[in-house]
Amino acid sequence: QTDAPGFAFVVRSMTIDFLRPAILDDLLDVVTVPQEVRGASIGLLQECRRGDDLLVTARVRVAFISGGKAQRIPKSLRLAMERA
Repeated sequence: QTDAPGFAFVVRSMTIDFLRPAILDDLLDVVTVPQEVRGASIGLLQECRRGDDLLVTARVRVAFISGGKAQRIPKSLRLAMERA
C-alpha cells in the first residue's frame, strides 16, 4: 500500500474459450494463476470448473493503475505474483 496507494488492476484484454455450459445454481470454482509479470501488466490464466469438468478458460492481461495512469508494478507485488 505504501508503494502505490489507491492502486487498481484494470482489464486490458481478454480471450475466452467457452467449452461447456453451466446451469443456474451450479457450484463453480474459478482459479486464477499469474502466467507472466511485466513492467506494468500481468498475464493471467483463469479456469472455471464444475467439479472435474472444465467449463471455461480465459487469458487475461491486466494493467496496474495508480494515480490515474499505468505505472510499473511495485517490486514487492511483482515478486509476490511471480511466486504464485
